[in-house]
Amino acid sequence: MTKWNWFFVSAKENPQVASYIAALKQWRKSQYVTYRDDGHRTVRRWEAKRPSRIFSTQKEALKYAKWVAKNNGADVFVYSRSGDIRRA
Repeated sequence: MTKWNWFFVSAKENPQVASYIAALKQWRKSQYVTYRDDGHRTVRRWEAKRPSRIFSTQKEALKYAKWVAKNNGADVFVYSRSGDIRRA
């Protein structure tokens, strides 16, 4: 048995673990609107090295992020300048 086999076996047998895995997959597809030091906003997926797009206003970034999230069945999260997170 490999190191992670217990996790996958229990996911099949335990609906709570299966629900958690589904939530993680959904979370990874989510779009994040972040603030840059130069005043621009970026839209990116979780753990992306580069942003999908860069916008001059938060309104434009949110519009694009919501469109992408709608097509992927995901959520949009917005980071403030102070680093706080809110769901859009």
